[in-house]
Amino acid sequence: MTRASLALAAALVLMPASAARAGDDAAISVLVLTRTTDFRHDAIPAAREALASLAAERDWQLTLTEEADAFTPDGLAVHDVVVFLLTSGDVLDGAQERALDDWVRAGGGFVGVHSAADTERSSTVYRELLGGALFASHPDVQRATVRTLDRDHPATAHLPARFARVDEWYDFDATPRGRSHVLLSVDESSYSGGTMGYDHPLAWCHGHGDGQVFYTALGHTLDAWADPAMLEHVAGAIEHAAGIRPGDCEATRDDAFEIVVLEPSTRQPMSLDVLPDGRVLFVERGGRVRLHDPALGLTSVAAELPVFSGHEDGVLGVALAPDFATTGHVFVYWSPDDSPVQRLSRFVLAGERLDLGTERIVLEVPVQREECCHSAGSIAFHPSGDLYVSTGNNTNPFASDGFSESDERPGRAHWDAQRTSANTDDLRGKILRIHPEPDGSYSIPAGNLFPEDGSAGRPEIYAMGFKNPFRIEIDAETGWLYVGDVGPDAQNDVASRGPRGYDELEQIRRPGNYGWPYCVGPNLAYRDYDFATGASGESFDCRNLVNDSPNNTGARVLPPGEIPLLSYPYDEIADLPVLGSGGRTVLAGPVYRTPVRDRDSTALPSYYEGTALVAEFSRNWIVAVHLDDEGGFLHVEPFLPRATFRRPIDLDVGPDGRLYMLEFGTEWGDNDEARLTRIDYAGGRHTPRAVASATPRNGPVPLEVRLDSTGTTDPDGDALALRWDLDGDGDVDAEGPTARHTYDVPGRYLARLEAEDPSGRVGRTSVEIVAGNSAPVVTIELPAEGDTFAWGERVPYRVRVEDAEDGSSDDCDVCARVTVTPAIGHDAHAHPTVPVSGCEGSFRAAEVDGHPARDGLVLVLDASYTDRGAPGSVPIVARASRTLRPGPAATPPTSRPRCAAEPVIRATGGGGCSVTSAEHASPTLLLLLLLVALRTRTSRFRRCGCTRRLRGSSSTSRGRSSAPRMGSRRCRCSTARSRSPAGSSGLRLR
Repeated sequence: MTRASLALAAALVLMPASAARAGDDAAISVLVLTRTTDFRHDAIPAAREALASLAAERDWQLTLTEEADAFTPDGLAVHDVVVFLLTSGDVLDGAQERALDDWVRAGGGFVGVHSAADTERSSTVYRELLGGALFASHPDVQRATVRTLDRDHPATAHLPARFARVDEWYDFDATPRGRSHVLLSVDESSYSGGTMGYDHPLAWCHGHGDGQVFYTALGHTLDAWADPAMLEHVAGAIEHAAGIRPGDCEATRDDAFEIVVLEPSTRQPMSLDVLPDGRVLFVERGGRVRLHDPALGLTSVAAELPVFSGHEDGVLGVALAPDFATTGHVFVYWSPDDSPVQRLSRFVLAGERLDLGTERIVLEVPVQREECCHSAGSIAFHPSGDLYVSTGNNTNPFASDGFSESDERPGRAHWDAQRTSANTDDLRGKILRIHPEPDGSYSIPAGNLFPEDGSAGRPEIYAMGFKNPFRIEIDAETGWLYVGDVGPDAQNDVASRGPRGYDELEQIRRPGNYGWPYCVGPNLAYRDYDFATGASGESFDCRNLVNDSPNNTGARVLPPGEIPLLSYPYDEIADLPVLGSGGRTVLAGPVYRTPVRDRDSTALPSYYEGTALVAEFSRNWIVAVHLDDEGGFLHVEPFLPRATFRRPIDLDVGPDGRLYMLEFGTEWGDNDEARLTRIDYAGGRHTPRAVASATPRNGPVPLEVRLDSTGTTDPDGDALALRWDLDGDGDVDAEGPTARHTYDVPGRYLARLEAEDPSGRVGRTSVEIVAGNSAPVVTIELPAEGDTFAWGERVPYRVRVEDAEDGSSDDCDVCARVTVTPAIGHDAHAHPTVPVSGCEGSFRAAEVDGHPARDGLVLVLDASYTDRGAPGSVPIVARASRTLRPGPAATPPTSRPRCAAEPVIRATGGGGCSVTSAEHASPTLLLLLLLVALRTRTSRFRRCGCTRRLRGSSSTSRGRSSAPRMGSRRCRCSTARSRSPAGSSGLRLR
């Protein structure tokens, strides 16, 4: 085979681009250098003999030498691989170093063994060749445990997930990770004297120009060279470096991946699933279901659900049915605005629309909406067709000092997770498992936690004892369930209360109880604390759990607590430093299963086969959790550690093997950083990164827009062809780095940019342009920047809106469209409370007296305004936010605002508007308000005059009643319905 044809074959199968330079009578030519100018290993003779035996067995042409005379361009040209076998010290001069480096970059292979890392220590050329890491020190020779991270490379594929051996365990002066692909690591907890910590690389490889470099730290002892596993390790490395055995040495290199932005503009994205044809369906908390078409680079709104979005509710989860290709069935877990439940619905996706008329309500979970927090809502299908649903504990955590939520005082049920997570008769704080049936109903699969007849607990429960199991995933091959459970907030262990908070990654193979609110982390028990007296009782027994809460409606004796696969607190922990420190919001991601690849595949490499990808919303990382042959925890390593993520909130691997990600953005609420992205494995073949901007992006017609491609780059440095489709019709309207276009017809347009490199790889992006409507401007005037507030006290607010088409906040109709959402912020995320409406008013900051003071809680205020659009155009949403820190409470305004919104009757059901004062209301309206307050447990009204529709609890009780107008303006009023007392007819204002 010629060098050119071998290089072509290498590109197809991920072989190194080197050539076999030996004659036809030998597979490869191998030059082995054993020269030393420093310490000389006793094992050198045995190692030379072992390689000679390998050469004879494998038909290599082998040259063993103690001299460096061959390290010239001509001398190296006849070889395929150079092996530095137990070399040490300065064995090459400057010209020889450069000749070796040039030869490898041109396609040669290099293998370093053990003390090859203690060679040429002063040479920057050699350091770069070896991956940036050289020998620093070592403890005494001893037995240690080695982890095999890559089970696919020819040098390590034959090794078990973990094995023990005796060697001299090198510490290095830097980590090669990121620049090289690490195949083996040594477990420092298994021996004495290691200094590199948890992530201690032992063998690695990487591309160097067109050549391949491999290094292994094994091989110090004489016994090593009689070990068949060690000999296969070295032989696999040599044959891979020579280009005759495939192996991927790019799999964990930072520059081998690229983050492709599919949709740069989303509003509080929550969950996604990838269609068989490559389109991406994702949901936003505020109600929108959106569909991205990567072929067109366009994202459409497939549906908009009428949601309650107070607290942490909204559209929470989405999953395609296993038979989606034939039925179009999509399952959505969401919070309807007309009932205090979390609802699992099935819809049909027809083309680009989610047909809301096809809804089948599969399951409803009753919840309370008076208090924050924890909705969870992730859904995932098992290959069998069973559907798993995660439900949060729906319990206020902010008065439990960051410890167990188990307040048993009268009137404090919403602060007691024993009524939900530990209640066998309640669906909250659980993982549910059901089997959806074709008619929209569900059956109970065999083997859930409780019997199907409901005699011992709700039969839908598969696992219990969770706080906020925000993300779940199913391993399609094993069927095991992975759960990311976000834990409590205590930062330190307290003897009188119990352990600090932990987040947990569960691997669930069978039904069980995961202990909350009695135990946390690796089954650490809380003490039975009396919230009334402050006295601490005995610690709970995690293996013998009993629910004695007066709020418990289920079994008293519970299943024993289970231990998670992985758990971590706020602080960095010594045995898992890769997880870092700070806020905690663990998210279970997919277990990667390698798809069938084609030549141009950008699927994740097979190195990740069987690993669980886990994300951290607060810490902005993704890690790969490696499992051993029994599925137990082996090792965790960073995934793209130098990438900048923007609060990952959901991960999914598509049928194409690529990783899709929703990023929430670094601010609470709608923000410009929220986006849908895809992570491609380039492996040295990069797609251009297209970036487009438009000035202006909205305004009256005719709208003249300048488009710019500044920021568009090609990672390989190639020149790019830039093409613009300015009106979304699929035709190229302009070419070059900039373009201009005048939009004469009102409407929403997506101007698309394509950037193509010489190899034909195309990067795409789009920018939204709204013609015929100008974006509103929202300003929070009160509280002012730097103002403080007091927890539990009223906080005044005032929002200013200016809109070219609608007018300003001096207009009551404009104020009717303003929504202000307070949220409790901490750990880089926020817990939203019930939104209020109107330009002015006040709301009560939550009571958090029992929350740990060190958590640094803040109040985040998010104000938004959705304009009315304009004829032929579409509405635009604008927002502003403000972060307030605790301090002296601000003084509420003394004058009554003209278009205020403020609850006068406590809302249990959620959003809507309210009457601030009664002086403008008619006696008839006041009587109506009083009647509703008495007959229902929810009433919220806006003070401006309104047209109201009255509705009873029966769907036949409908009517209309007009209340007096105030001035010349009307305000729209709506409330969420709540349950009425038994026997009432429950009126609803809307």
